[in-house]
Amino acid sequence: MQVLSFKVTDEQADFVRNLARRKNKTLSEYLRALAFPRKTKEEKPTLVLKRHPVSGCVYNAGHYPRIPTQEELDAALKDYL
Repeated sequence: MQVLSFKVTDEQADFVRNLARRKNKTLSEYLRALAFPRKTKEEKPTLVLKRHPVSGCVYNAGHYPRIPTQEELDAALKDYL
């Protein structure tokens, strides 16, 4: 595994260390999560099925890490349009 290093001021180092500490992560874990956000556990989609109160349609009310493309939306809604 490669090691990366870069220079920062004392204030910047303290700031980043405090941010990592608030997330209960090591400095390396915190910086990796920022550099590679899709590799973290928080980015996995969650499935929370709910029924819409007006239409009665079932939808996923969970967290989804990305915005769907227009093509994906069109394909999902083609039966309703």
